[in-house]
Amino acid sequence: MNGDKIAGILREYRRFIIAGHVNPDGDAIGACMALAMVLEKMNKEPVVLLEGYPFKYDVIPGKRFLWREGTDTPEADVFIALDCGDIERLETSKPFFDQTPITICIDHHETNTGFAQYNLIDVHASSTCEMVYDLIESLVEMDADIAAALYAGMVTDTGGFRFNASTKATMEKAARLMDTGIRFTDIYNALLHDHTFTSLKALGIAFENMRKSTDGKIVYSGVTRAEMDKINAVPSDLDGVAKYLIRVQGAEVAFFVYEGDAPNEVKGGLRSNGLHVGKVGTRWGGGGHRLAAGFKTNIPIAELIPRLLKDIEGELSARD
Repeated sequence: MNGDKIAGILREYRRFIIAGHVNPDGDAIGACMALAMVLEKMNKEPVVLLEGYPFKYDVIPGKRFLWREGTDTPEADVFIALDCGDIERLETSKPFFDQTPITICIDHHETNTGFAQYNLIDVHASSTCEMVYDLIESLVEMDADIAAALYAGMVTDTGGFRFNASTKATMEKAARLMDTGIRFTDIYNALLHDHTFTSLKALGIAFENMRKSTDGKIVYSGVTRAEMDKINAVPSDLDGVAKYLIRVQGAEVAFFVYEGDAPNEVKGGLRSNGLHVGKVGTRWGGGGHRLAAGFKTNIPIAELIPRLLKDIEGELSARD
């Protein structure tokens, strides 16, 4: 569907719950915060449901909209899922989705299941933030805080405007966001280049554990909770490792797995230079795009790595 119906719902109703996928990235956070700020300017009542996220994303304005457990349980007329390809990826937000009368999904993942009543899906969009940009143009006047949130999401999901989904239109929108006076270099560096001392040490462990398949087409690594504990690292310190692994010369696919916050929880990231890893991610309980995907499982790392390696080898063999 086009965005006119959704824009009409935003105008008509008052109370909104906005949520992104589990383990939110800059695109999910930026889209949620930007839309919340837009609704506030429209004299609406938005609440944002998101998991805790790494401090680097604090460069994105809008944390005041986050619902904190222990406060009044939010009720809404409309639930909006952003950057979420599957209802299960809402995780702790899913009960709110189930009990809200009107549900909307705005997303750009190829694996999106169309789980809401109203679904705005554009697999060619660079990011969900770019889709939100298009949606809100007719609703409010852009200000620097909304622009900063949208720019952060676009920077994150395009890898700093390096990926194929970055079109001329994407760059033109980014330029218009910059025209609002945002500190775009600070946002760019915070999201793509800045690291804590501990996160760089964690990255070093991931690199030390790096391996490759016999033919060199698959590069992979894994980090356990015990290895993180040795340097007082947390799972968020390992954010985005797969994007480094895929840059190894000759690599066609890269994956990285690590133990998450919950007991027996293992998270994985996949990157590709051609193979559709979104399909692989879906098989392992996640999803994503052709060139980037993620998943979460309870399979121990020692068992998961050889099984995932075999799965990807099969995909490459079938393609070739």
